[in-house]
Amino acid sequence: MSDRHQENSHKKGTHSENMGKQVLHREHSHKEKVHKEEIHRESPKKDHPEMDIVNNEVMTGTEKAAKKSKKKKSARSEGNREIYFDVLRIAAIVLVLFSHTEGYELYGQCETGSFLYGLYMMFSIAALCGPLIFFMISGSLLLPKEEPLSVLWKKRIFRIFSVLFVFTLLYYISDIMAGRDEINVFTFLGDLYAKERVEPLWYMYAYLGILICLPFLRPMAQNMKDRDFIYLLSMAVILKVILPEIEEKIFLGRFSLNSSFHIEWILVSTVLYPLAGYYIHNRLKREHAIKLLPIVWVVNIIVMIVIACNTAYYTTYVESVKVYTNYLSWGTYINTIAIFLTAKVLFGGKAHSDKTVKVLSSIAGCTFGIYLIHPAVLDRITFFGKVKDAIFGSVEGPAMIGPELLWITVLFVVCFIPTWLIRRIPFMRKWL
Repeated sequence: MSDRHQENSHKKGTHSENMGKQVLHREHSHKEKVHKEEIHRESPKKDHPEMDIVNNEVMTGTEKAAKKSKKKKSARSEGNREIYFDVLRIAAIVLVLFSHTEGYELYGQCETGSFLYGLYMMFSIAALCGPLIFFMISGSLLLPKEEPLSVLWKKRIFRIFSVLFVFTLLYYISDIMAGRDEINVFTFLGDLYAKERVEPLWYMYAYLGILICLPFLRPMAQNMKDRDFIYLLSMAVILKVILPEIEEKIFLGRFSLNSSFHIEWILVSTVLYPLAGYYIHNRLKREHAIKLLPIVWVVNIIVMIVIACNTAYYTTYVESVKVYTNYLSWGTYINTIAIFLTAKVLFGGKAHSDKTVKVLSSIAGCTFGIYLIHPAVLDRITFFGKVKDAIFGSVEGPAMIGPELLWITVLFVVCFIPTWLIRRIPFMRKWL
């Protein structure tokens, strides 16, 4: 019995041991299987090439996902684009074109003091605001940035100077070909240094001044409080609008502010307009802009009426040949701010369709080229002048407003087309 019992006990022990080994083996196999599944889940899947039907190109799954992510990001950036800057650029270039055509002085062909006289004069005052709107846009976008001097000079200043150099050279060559000038390197360099070859290029020199001043304009704008901006804008109204009116009307031009007290350095386009643009875009909330806009337009209209009365009085009773811009320029400051505020209220902070954004951004992207090219169409290419005279030459007086607006549209399109084509060239897109 004992031997059989021991044998049975041995068999039971062996059986238990075998059962334990089997259990351990199953547990080990299960753990290994789970571990393999976890590794499989965590390891990146193999990229299998897939066909992008839209673009007809083979892409891996990772590339396709990255492309979709990029498209979504691009769509979000387009949706968040401040479209009112594009509207302002287009409006500004139209005003520039108007100021360089006969429409700018059209009020002089109306009966002095009439309604059309005052209305066309308001158009002329608004036309002077075109370049100033560009200065305000530059302040809105450039003053919040932070960049080292090396980037500023390489990326911005050198680019603008190269554009100025090239277009000054092109207009100089056109003058030589037309017999208006002779080949002389020193004449060209002297003109490049001291004066603009064509009048609209003055904007390039002023813009270079803004870029050079950016290192101290940026901390100035970013550290100013809201009340500092209001103080600056208010002083500009007093010194550039109200005080000249007092000197003309009360002092009758006999007295003017002492030249030593003049602070034109803070009131010119290099500082005032960029700071005004920065404040309106970055500090002034849209709901506050909506409340402020009617007040600004009321003041703006009153100022323009006063300017119209001034011009009518002095050209009729005092001096028949008076420099009109002496009075028209008084209204540019408030008018520029009114136009900028209007664009922010009507188009800022709103969602727009992708098609609208693409069209406006495409047109607005060509405004710089239109600005540079339009003097050639106006003064250098005689063909367009002959076409205009043949079509509109017989129209005179106030009725010229229609043909002038149509001519501005033609001028815009003629300058837009070569600019758009040039910007299709990859390296030219960032230059022009």
